[in-house]
Amino acid sequence: MVVAEFARLIGLDQLHIGTGIGKLEGSIKDIQEVEEEIELSRVKEMQDRLRQNWRKIKPTLAVCSGGLQPAHIPFLVNHLGRIL
Repeated sequence: MVVAEFARLIGLDQLHIGTGIGKLEGSIKDIQEVEEEIELSRVKEMQDRLRQNWRKIKPTLAVCSGGLQPAHIPFLVNHLGRIL
Protein backbone atom coordinates (compact mmCIF):
# COMPACT_ATOMS: atom_id res chain seq x y z
CA MET A 1 0.00 0.00 0.00
CA VAL A 2 2.84 2.40 0.77
CA VAL A 3 4.36 1.83 -2.67
CA ALA A 4 0.96 2.47 -4.26
CA GLU A 5 0.53 5.73 -2.34
CA PHE A 6 4.01 6.95 -3.29
CA ALA A 7 3.36 5.99 -6.92
CA ARG A 8 0.32 8.23 -6.94
CA LEU A 9 2.03 11.07 -5.08
CA ILE A 10 4.92 11.25 -7.53
CA GLY A 11 2.60 11.09 -10.53
CA LEU A 12 3.15 7.66 -12.07
CA ASP A 13 0.82 6.94 -14.98
CA GLN A 14 0.30 3.26 -14.14
CA LEU A 15 1.14 0.70 -11.46
CA HIS A 16 1.12 -3.05 -11.87
CA ILE A 17 -0.98 -4.30 -8.94
CA GLY A 18 -1.06 -8.07 -9.45
CA THR A 19 -3.86 -10.31 -10.66
CA GLY A 20 -4.92 -12.91 -8.11
CA ILE A 21 -3.93 -15.47 -10.73
CA GLY A 22 -0.86 -16.00 -12.89
CA LYS A 23 2.69 -14.90 -12.06
CA LEU A 24 1.81 -11.92 -9.82
CA GLU A 25 -0.65 -13.86 -7.71
CA GLY A 26 -1.98 -12.22 -4.56
CA SER A 27 -5.20 -11.96 -2.60
CA ILE A 28 -8.13 -10.36 -4.43
CA LYS A 29 -8.85 -8.22 -1.35
CA ASP A 30 -5.34 -6.73 -1.38
CA ILE A 31 -5.49 -6.08 -5.12
CA GLN A 32 -8.86 -4.32 -4.83
CA GLU A 33 -7.62 -2.14 -1.96
CA VAL A 34 -4.56 -1.03 -3.91
CA GLU A 35 -6.74 -0.29 -6.95
CA GLU A 36 -9.08 1.87 -4.85
CA GLU A 37 -6.15 3.70 -3.27
CA ILE A 38 -4.60 4.76 -6.55
CA GLU A 39 -7.72 5.35 -8.67
CA LEU A 40 -10.36 6.91 -6.40
CA SER A 41 -10.29 10.51 -5.20
CA ARG A 42 -11.75 9.59 -1.80
CA VAL A 43 -10.78 6.36 -0.06
CA LYS A 44 -12.63 5.06 2.98
CA GLU A 45 -10.86 3.97 6.13
CA MET A 46 -10.27 0.25 6.53
CA GLN A 47 -8.41 -1.90 9.01
CA ASP A 48 -5.12 -1.64 7.13
CA ARG A 49 -5.29 1.93 5.81
CA LEU A 50 -6.34 5.45 6.72
CA ARG A 51 -9.06 7.49 5.06
CA GLN A 52 -7.70 9.53 2.16
CA ASN A 53 -8.91 12.55 0.25
CA TRP A 54 -6.55 12.91 -2.71
CA ARG A 55 -8.14 16.22 -3.78
CA LYS A 56 -6.38 17.39 -6.98
CA ILE A 57 -3.74 14.65 -7.10
CA LYS A 58 -4.36 12.72 -10.30
CA PRO A 59 -5.15 9.00 -10.15
CA THR A 60 -2.78 6.26 -11.26
CA LEU A 61 -4.07 3.54 -13.59
CA ALA A 62 -4.12 0.11 -11.90
CA VAL A 63 -2.84 -2.52 -14.34
CA CYS A 64 -3.25 -6.27 -13.95
CA SER A 65 -0.21 -8.05 -15.31
CA GLY A 66 2.08 -10.97 -14.79
CA GLY A 67 1.68 -14.21 -16.68
CA LEU A 68 -1.83 -13.48 -17.93
CA GLN A 69 -3.36 -15.40 -20.78
CA PRO A 70 -6.82 -15.48 -22.42
CA ALA A 71 -7.94 -18.36 -20.17
CA HIS A 72 -7.61 -16.02 -17.13
CA ILE A 73 -10.16 -13.49 -18.44
CA PRO A 74 -13.25 -15.10 -16.83
CA PHE A 75 -11.51 -15.16 -13.43
CA LEU A 76 -10.37 -11.54 -13.74
CA VAL A 77 -13.77 -10.23 -14.85
CA ASN A 78 -15.52 -12.20 -12.10
CA HIS A 79 -13.24 -10.93 -9.31
CA LEU A 80 -12.08 -7.51 -10.48
CA GLY A 81 -14.88 -6.39 -12.78
CA ARG A 82 -14.69 -5.06 -16.29
CA ILE A 83 -14.14 -1.69 -17.90
CA LEU A 84 -16.92 -0.43 -20.12
